[in-house]
Amino acid sequence: MKRSKQSNAQANKIMSSGEWELMISRKRFRTLRADPEFHHILALARIINSIRFANAVMLPAFGEPGPDARRQCICGLFFVGALLYEGMMLVERMGKSCRERRSWQPFVKLLRDPTVAALRKMHLSPLRKHATFHSDEAAFAEYVNGLDAQNTRFVWGNGVESAHNYYELADTAAISTLVGLKESNPDYERKLGEIIGAVASLAREFIGSSDKLIAEILRGKPGTYFRTTRSA
Repeated sequence: MKRSKQSNAQANKIMSSGEWELMISRKRFRTLRADPEFHHILALARIINSIRFANAVMLPAFGEPGPDARRQCICGLFFVGALLYEGMMLVERMGKSCRERRSWQPFVKLLRDPTVAALRKMHLSPLRKHATFHSDEAAFAEYVNGLDAQNTRFVWGNGVESAHNYYELADTAAISTLVGLKESNPDYERKLGEIIGAVASLAREFIGSSDKLIAEILRGKPGTYFRTTRSA
């Protein structure tokens, strides 16, 4: 059965009613399969899913005490930062197919922003290369060879359950690529907080802009429609 294009009001009513899904008709999907723009937004959507997953783990832990919360915050920072680095590289490749889209303009702003460029170079790149997707033992060796603390905490735990163990020294070594040695840097926590804030701010902009671009591409022509999951 052929469906007429839904109005924004109809779509909003469905979304505000509870759980919903955006469907693509067979005819529309067959045209999208060969469309580079569609391939790009699939890759973008995968990155957004991953950032949202990391945020769901990280955000509830902020401000909470103990090893579990510290581990979630630090590892969440690593993953979100690395994913943003990957996402910005993807966005650079997407310009050719998406630049005529109205919702592409926020990405143009991000790509031209010198503050974002500095964040990518100074923090996101090291997070990706040294703290998240690669574990280079040489980088850890460099850190411990520069460390001469009176006592060094390797593991921080809570009770006998190993699920609460946090191998703090490993993450502290990884963070040193961003803010230097914790033991010799009195501004360590402040600088780390500033990096977390900058990454969180970019993540919010990146996610919001991605959602709008994906929606514009999918909703631009007939063949996509919202429905509640009750009708599935």
